[in-house]
Amino acid sequence: MLIKRESNGSWSIDGIDVTKVSPAVYGALCKLKDYEKTGLNPGDFRSDSYEVKYMYKVFYTTKKGKTYYLLCETEDEAREMKLNLEVLGYKNVYRNIFIWQVLVEESE
Repeated sequence: MLIKRESNGSWSIDGIDVTKVSPAVYGALCKLKDYEKTGLNPGDFRSDSYEVKYMYKVFYTTKKGKTYYLLCETEDEAREMKLNLEVLGYKNVYRNIFIWQVLVEESE
């Protein structure tokens, strides 16, 4: 195991200062931490055990220069939201898609 856990709930990895890594690396380390906690090995997973999920973020900037985003469940919803924000005069309106895999647990 790479993750070292303390009794107070904190965790660390030898040679890595987790407070100084990028958000993406920190997220990956959190996933590793959660994975190690399951006690499973990579061979315990089947490729069909995962379902692909999608989420769309529509980013926009207000007249005061603050950037926000709205979450949309479908591409059509995100496209419509983007158009509405542009019509309302918001600047720098763009969409991003986020894709992730979710472990499908078998029901008994």
